[in-house]
Amino acid sequence: MSVPEVAYGVYRIAVASMARAARTVSVERGRDPRNLVLCAFDGHGPLHTAELARTLGLKRILIRASPGLFSTLGLLFADVAYHSVHTYKNALTELALHDLVETLHQMKVAVQKKLATQESGTAHTVLRQAVDLHYVG
Repeated sequence: MSVPEVAYGVYRIAVASMARAARTVSVERGRDPRNLVLCAFDGHGPLHTAELARTLGLKRILIRASPGLFSTLGLLFADVAYHSVHTYKNALTELALHDLVETLHQMKVAVQKKLATQESGTAHTVLRQAVDLHYVG
């Protein structure tokens, strides 16, 4: 195979992979992607958009000006967020509730300290705490 043929093969594999991912979040969830608009962004997004739209049977695509800056602009306007994760392995029947509450409190304090260093302050702070439980095995 020639270099252009290999490059085109790699391109087709990339498009097929994107189409598979798009189907996972649309068709397999009962949504028909043919009625949606495919929005291209980032540096190479527009390169794949037309072929991806053809593969998925989409009729419309949207490529905004300066698509390579899309994620950068999003980061500029995004809220500051901090995540704190702590593994606490214990059987529910042996759970020391006080220890769990103390761990959550320490995590909250650590995140609040990080937020306090931001110029915007903590005027609009939203704190979400969650606990994931798993079955043994």
